[in-house]
Formats: sequence, structure tokens, C-alpha cells
Amino acid sequence: MTPEEEIESLKAENAALRAQVSELPLLRAQVTALVARVQELEARAAKDSHNSGKPPSSDGLQRRTKSLRTPSGKKAGGQLGHRGRRCTWWPRPTPWWSTARRSAPPARARSTRRRW
Repeated sequence: MTPEEEIESLKAENAALRAQVSELPLLRAQVTALVARVQELEARAAKDSHNSGKPPSSDGLQRRTKSLRTPSGKKAGGQLGHRGRRCTWWPRPTPWWSTARRSAPPARARSTRRRW
């Protein structure tokens, strides 16, 4: 290859590279627009009834994550050997303006209330 032929091939290659470089700003703008669109679509796909105003019926048929709570091995409810406590009945207090309050308290008041 002669030096003149080599110079001509380099000039042709240089012209092709300049054409490609002139397209770079347009391609970069397209890439940034597409990245923004992908982020918008990912954000939209990540929404469900817990983090948006959508109703639970629109969540789809996805499985819920399994609870990380490890079972203790005990049965549900009251355990054997525990006596427990129930609420008791207490007499209803007499109002402060009542004359019965000033006298001796009755043996058993008729009206009662629950005490928790």
C-alpha cells in the first residue's frame, strides 16, 4: 500500500468516525429518555394496595411472604397449669350526693358492676 492510498483510507475512516461522533448527542438524549421511562414503569409496577391508593383486589394473585416468626411449639390459647383470672363483680358505688353514703354501707348492694 502506498502512502497516498493509506492517507486516502485514513481520510475515509476519519469521515466515517466524524459521522458517528455527530450522532452521539442524539443517542445520549434517547438513552436518558429511555432510562427515565424504565424508572417510571418500575415504580408503577412496584405499587400495590399497601403503598398506593389501589384497592386490595387489584394486587393480583401473588403469594404473600411467609412470616419470619418461628413457632414455639405451644398450643394456642391458655396453657396447662395457668390458673387465669376472671373479672369479678363489685358493688356499684353510691353517688356522693346520696344520703345512703353518709350512713352505714349496706351488706350487699343490689346494683353491681364488672371489675376487670
